[in-house]
Amino acid sequence: AARTTACSSSSMALLPIWLTSNRWLSFVFSVYLTACAGTIYIASLYLKELRTDWFHASPTAEDKIEQLVFACNLGNWLPICGFLYDSRIGGPAVTVWVGAFFLFVGYCGLYLSLTGVFDAAYWQLWVLWFLWGHGSGYFDAAAVATSAFNFPRHRGRVIGVVKSTFGLSGSVMTQVYLAFFSGSGHAPEFLLFLGLALPLAGCICTIFVHRVPEYMHRDADNPGWRFALSYTLVLCLALCLMGATLLRAFTPLDESHGFSLGVLVAIGALLLSLLSVTRRSAAVGVFAAPQAEANRRPCDTLPLTQSQPRNGKALDAIEPEVGTMSSTLSVSSSTDAPEPPAAPSSLTNAHVLDTVRSLNFWLQFGCFLVGCGGGVVVINNMHPIVLAQIADASAAKRTSDVLVSLLSVFNCLGRMGCGLLSDLLRKRAPRPLFLVAALALMALSHALLIGARSALSLYLGVCLCGLAYGALWTLVPTLSVELYGLRHFAATYGVFSIAATAASLLYSTELATKVFDAHATAAREGDEGEGPQCDGDACFRLTHVVVIAGCVAGAIGAALLTLRTREFYMNTLAKIE
Repeated sequence: AARTTACSSSSMALLPIWLTSNRWLSFVFSVYLTACAGTIYIASLYLKELRTDWFHASPTAEDKIEQLVFACNLGNWLPICGFLYDSRIGGPAVTVWVGAFFLFVGYCGLYLSLTGVFDAAYWQLWVLWFLWGHGSGYFDAAAVATSAFNFPRHRGRVIGVVKSTFGLSGSVMTQVYLAFFSGSGHAPEFLLFLGLALPLAGCICTIFVHRVPEYMHRDADNPGWRFALSYTLVLCLALCLMGATLLRAFTPLDESHGFSLGVLVAIGALLLSLLSVTRRSAAVGVFAAPQAEANRRPCDTLPLTQSQPRNGKALDAIEPEVGTMSSTLSVSSSTDAPEPPAAPSSLTNAHVLDTVRSLNFWLQFGCFLVGCGGGVVVINNMHPIVLAQIADASAAKRTSDVLVSLLSVFNCLGRMGCGLLSDLLRKRAPRPLFLVAALALMALSHALLIGARSALSLYLGVCLCGLAYGALWTLVPTLSVELYGLRHFAATYGVFSIAATAASLLYSTELATKVFDAHATAAREGDEGEGPQCDGDACFRLTHVVVIAGCVAGAIGAALLTLRTREFYMNTLAKIE
């Protein structure tokens, strides 16, 4: 008997078939979902005001704020959401609903604390920060896992677009803040907005985000031009956000409310334009074959047969027709004759507990940890890195603003470009080989940042760091579904997020901060409100050296992973057209 996963909602059967059978509609709303999930990147917008309200005159204010930021990062990367998504009661809708609840409780709790409705103890503030960060992780998990399921032949491309909007979501939310909530005293209102708008937007997205069986989408929906248009629009969004940041940095437009509204209108137009990729260009799936409607299940989940491997055994060693969930359900769109069995699209389909006991998992985990560490060091310490090389504080501030924008754009390019190239070249280069390239780029970026006295070295180092960091966030989920299967993909992807948490703690909080403090001096006279200052190469030299060494070791591990999986990628996965 087949093992079936429970429907995420009993009302799913009541939805019209055009709503649950269009994987491109699900893709676009997955993009919107991740655009609501990156609020961990915008905490700095209101931290200064929160520091004054909560920890005024406290000698440990900086440490407490740092721990709150770590709480939201820990919540965001904790893998509980993945286990929920993969469970019998899970699926995209339930996962997003739970995440919306956590976002509502976390942000609205902070709003009530700031407005004096209740006097929150520090541990309660920590829990609230953890909750809203944790809720964001549920949105991301639902979007990535559903997109990976719906696009078995284009996983690199679809995950690249979805993850790129997660990286840009912080910039999008920043524009909302600047348009309506900038200025002193508006932090509580902004937190209330986040606590109400994000859960509502997420719940609306669940109407359209579904797992669509493969017999409903095939190649007749012309994925080529749809992905090209998606890439173009997301790239335009990234350039729009970068342009707005640069104009604010170098012109008086920073004070213009009309300019902020105009940027928001442009962002909204670009996001809404993504809906154009959902247009059906041919009769496909359920519209082409009455038989497909007869085989359609009333919910957005698929059966997993008992013949599928449970012990992590390679799928190319068993009968091809049970290699993937989609191949067991494929139905011809024009005839009742059975199709040839499809090649398996994953190396194993093991339980997550079996996955974490494999060498491949730990090789990939270590690569992600050291690569992520190099990225978060630059992201979390951009201004101190620039200030250590540029003595003029005002010039350093302008340079930091430009570099933050460039980092965001190249982060987006890395996520989309790596997904596209690794898909196009999959018959010539195993995808883990791109992991080697990403770690090599990360090592090169930090080599350029050591003693980056020239502007060229500083700019080039940050841009390469953005490319490498973005590529990692596309490669890790794509490799996870290909090497460990779809059965427990969301949980496996969530476990890899622990590496990002460890990287943030070890590389940024511990290593970079301690090296900086060891060479720092007290704030210069007249720099009221500034923390310790550090000038010169020594401020981050040891940090850069450790990152480079870690990336070199990681690249060796990625090369070993490439050798271990080369036969699967070149002889099995390459057969999937």
